[in-house]
Amino acid sequence: MFSGGNSFKLPYAPSEFMDSNVLDSLFDSTTSVSSTTSSSSRTKESFQKRLLKRKRKPTQLPMLDPDTVSLRSLEEFVGDLRKTNKRLSLPRLSSVSELLSPMRDRVLNIMCTQKSTTTIHQDLKLQTNKKSLLPTSAIKKFRCSTWSETCDETLKQTMSEHEVERQNVIYELISEEEKIVENLGLAQRVYRNGMKTLNILSDDELKKIFGPLEDILPLHEDLLYRLKPKYGASIDAVGNIYLEWFQRIRSSYVSYCSNLINAKELLDQKRQNVRVEDYLQRCTDSGFSRKLDLWDFLDQPRSRLMKYPIVFKRIQKRTKDGHEDKRILLETINFVEELIDDVSQAISAALCTNVIQRLIYTSDEQKNSLINKQTKLLCQGELKNTRGQKLHVFLFEEILLFTRIATRNDVKCYQLTNYPIPIELLLIEDLEDGCKIQELNTGSFSRTLSGTKQARNVFRCSTIENNSSDGRITSITLQARDVYDKQQWIQAFKNVKNIVEITKNSILK
Repeated sequence: MFSGGNSFKLPYAPSEFMDSNVLDSLFDSTTSVSSTTSSSSRTKESFQKRLLKRKRKPTQLPMLDPDTVSLRSLEEFVGDLRKTNKRLSLPRLSSVSELLSPMRDRVLNIMCTQKSTTTIHQDLKLQTNKKSLLPTSAIKKFRCSTWSETCDETLKQTMSEHEVERQNVIYELISEEEKIVENLGLAQRVYRNGMKTLNILSDDELKKIFGPLEDILPLHEDLLYRLKPKYGASIDAVGNIYLEWFQRIRSSYVSYCSNLINAKELLDQKRQNVRVEDYLQRCTDSGFSRKLDLWDFLDQPRSRLMKYPIVFKRIQKRTKDGHEDKRILLETINFVEELIDDVSQAISAALCTNVIQRLIYTSDEQKNSLINKQTKLLCQGELKNTRGQKLHVFLFEEILLFTRIATRNDVKCYQLTNYPIPIELLLIEDLEDGCKIQELNTGSFSRTLSGTKQARNVFRCSTIENNSSDGRITSITLQARDVYDKQQWIQAFKNVKNIVEITKNSILK
């Protein structure tokens, strides 16, 4: 079987699973045929080396012994695991509302990551080399912010600088009308119709929150249709258009704005519902809302009405003498100011009704016949008494109420803490900072007054002793938040006292 002294040939190929004992026995059986020499040991060593080299590498990942792992072997092992491919899964949408951001933005971001870097670089390179296919006029129209940027240069050269400024203000006026039409449309389509379709709120709740919105939106659409000129053209007059429009919207605007008080309160209450808050938050996070809340859309007609006189005065100031629009704009300003007064009175009456309906009396002696007659709330806010308790104070036209906020059946209410003071009997005393107050009691406020820190922003409300009808003397010391807050309250007290004196004198005459 041997062809030489140092080489031999097996009748079969050794198995890769053969252990060292089998190899030794096989070698011993073959060496028994030949003579035992020193070359046999060398042949055995070379045979074992060649046989071990012929073993195949295992296909599976090696099991690492924690005692013998090296840094290199660990890197190779982790690198092999990272080479596994993972499928990209998109989030599932469980409702229509999830199509709104942030879920929509998340889906789009995941889909956008599938683009390769090479394709993006190629697109950028092509965009930089190509010329824009949009005409210059279209780009100018998209970026413009004033009328002078949109008009024809030939038309602009025929106008004076004063007239160009007037056209810019009119253009700003029309741009604001476009925004309010768009925002009211979003409030109706996305918010009201969306919550109705998804059964988030009932029809009665939606009617209370949105009020006569379907009556306000067509009025603004009609105004925009009558105002909006052709692109780049000038507008000669706007006063007559607005004067007729304000006369048409008077009743609708008073009704809509007076409903805002109850709408805001119901909206805040319904935000406690998880579905309502989730839907409103998704709408706010979406791009179409421009980070505006639903209340911002609902309050736009009222806030826009308050700005009309300022814009009309700017237009009238830039209108040349003798122009018909200069006289009509003055009439329009007077009319819109009267409309603002009507809206303010309606809102104040609705607010008074809302507050009075939520009053809680701890005793029958706190009930005063003047409370239910109030139609104007002059001032309200938070003040502290001598015990450091927070009080919510209401200054009506004829009476002053001291309350604290309470909750009854998940409804915000106002519980009276002191006897009401009629304005006719009210006496206001402005206390200096650091003064000593006799009616001190336990509490943070009393410790502040009696300790090293000086008392600041303090005043006293009391009744006139001789004029008290039932002999009861009411006195309460209050602390404002800061100097500015204290001045506002003192001034409000002076104004309401003057109104009462004027009314009293007119009756006596």
